[in-house]
Formats: sequence, structure tokens, C-alpha cells
Amino acid sequence: MTKRSFLKYLFWGNILIFFSSVSFFLYKILTNISPEKYSIYSFDMKDLKEGINEFDKEKVAIIKINSKISVLSTTCTHLGCTVKWNENLQIFECPCHQSVFSKYGKVLRSPAKKDLKQVKYLIKKRKIVVWLKNS
Repeated sequence: MTKRSFLKYLFWGNILIFFSSVSFFLYKILTNISPEKYSIYSFDMKDLKEGINEFDKEKVAIIKINSKISVLSTTCTHLGCTVKWNENLQIFECPCHQSVFSKYGKVLRSPAKKDLKQVKYLIKKRKIVVWLKNS
């Protein structure tokens, strides 16, 4: 085998490996983006009260304070139980292992180590549209 033919094989081998890798990653990205992986919910702004608005079926809480909106997942970051808002103490409590979170989702008491997840949302035509990744 000549030096020239060896370099030609090396060149085309690298091209083949490169395009195979790119194809693999594109396939992984495109197959992970599917509508079945997300649930989309819509809430009317006029139905929201000032403070914490819990939606048990959707497992989200919409926090409306001074016309500012934030949306939290009510799934505990410890083992996945659904946290509940305690109006008297102004905290989210996990009924399973007693983790406690602030009204903004920050961990106040373990065993949970991560804050409640902030959920992406969009306000459109006086509605809040929320999308959650399905587990």
C-alpha cells in the first residue's frame, strides 16, 4: 500500500465516521422531540386569585403576586409526591416525607435537596399556557 492510498483511506474513513456521528445525533434529537412527551394546559387569567393557585390534576401551582406570574411544578423533587399549599404557614408541604418549600419553590426543609421546578409558560390572549414534560 502506498502512502497516497493510505492517506486516501484515512481521509474517507474520517469523513464516514464524521457523517455517521452527525446522523446519529440528529436522529436522537429529532426522535426526542415529540408531542407525546409534553402535556399542554391552558388557564384563564380571570380565574386566578392573588396568591397561590393550585391545580391538582395538572400538578402545577400558578403564583400571582402583584400581577407578576410564576408557575411551579407541584411534584416534590425528593420522591415525586404532590406537594400541597398550606395557606396558614405560607409554605408548600410534601405529605410523604415532610419536605417544605417556600411560595417560590425554594427548599426550606429536607429531605428534598432541589427546589421545585419552574415551569415554562406563555401568556397569550388573557390565558396562561403551560407545558409540562411527561414522565
